[in-house]
Amino acid sequence: MPPQQGRYYIRGGDLFQLTGEQVEQFLFRIHSYFFLRDSSFWKTELDGPTTSGNRDEEPLQIGNSAATPYILNDENAADFTRFLSVIYNRKYGDFSRADPGDWVVIFRLAAKWDFLEIQALAVEHLQIHEMELVEQIQFYRDNQADGRYLLPLYVELASRDEMLGLDEARILGTETFVLIQQARERLRGQASSSDPMQNPLPPGIQRADIMTIVSETFDIPLASLL
Repeated sequence: MPPQQGRYYIRGGDLFQLTGEQVEQFLFRIHSYFFLRDSSFWKTELDGPTTSGNRDEEPLQIGNSAATPYILNDENAADFTRFLSVIYNRKYGDFSRADPGDWVVIFRLAAKWDFLEIQALAVEHLQIHEMELVEQIQFYRDNQADGRYLLPLYVELASRDEMLGLDEARILGTETFVLIQQARERLRGQASSSDPMQNPLPPGIQRADIMTIVSETFDIPLASLL
């Protein structure tokens, strides 16, 4: 059975991408310009190894015809359509039709394919969707997000007075739990608290020092926040 045309099958598009299983496939025809401009992942995939020459006028290495599309093995048409709706948004900055579930998908694909600006846009919209601190960490890790999204959450967790609970430890996993505990100990030195469930930071500690200690513990460069 030939593939159906996806929602974004655009006249003049030079990049053909195929989603879905054999029984229900969808063919998209889109513009490689956005993928080459905004994603280092796709620039490597579509242009091949970097050369000294100018590739702007050369055809794509793969996905350059309906007969030989780039196959998105692990993605379905609905999720890919959600992602493309950001690139081909008709209402310039108005994303009111997208709900938190849409932004979760958009963020996942943006993180997977290294669309940094779309990642940032998705984060802005996901902030209205309340998630617990450790759930946010789990979400970003599951989607292989850039360290700039994880580092502020690790800082918050290492800085708070309350000790980590058992449920939080289960969600974080052993490695992250141990690193958080190490960061907390480094931030507090030998200070102890009379309350076993509370352990505040020592007076006078600077925000910059907290950021440095946590970034060193997790090996996430502070430059990633810029």
